[in-house]
Amino acid sequence: MAKVLVVDDTEDIRVAISDVLLEAGFEVVGAADGIERDKISLVVSDVNMPRMDGFELVRAIKRRYSRMPVIMASSADGQTVRMGAFSFGADDYFVKPFDSEKFIRRVYDLLNYDPAH
Repeated sequence: MAKVLVVDDTEDIRVAISDVLLEAGFEVVGAADGIERDKISLVVSDVNMPRMDGFELVRAIKRRYSRMPVIMASSADGQTVRMGAFSFGADDYFVKPFDSEKFIRRVYDLLNYDPAH
């Protein structure tokens, strides 16, 4: 199963997203600041973090791993933040809180994973 990195400086949110992914059968690694050295299949990142914001994290990930799928999640629902996420290289964007089922479907799509097989 794919390993998903969940990056959020708020532990409760990191745990909630991780629980949804774990329930769907994914292996999950959590980080408060985006620093992780395990082999990762997909990244879910918050936008606002203290040491490196999510935009910079996405840019760094895409520079090093251009095909790494990245989903950004934020409580901000504005068009500017959403477009910023995509301009930095995010593959998808969700507003927190979000629908767990839709979120997992997007994770499956980005990983080209069919849970039926």
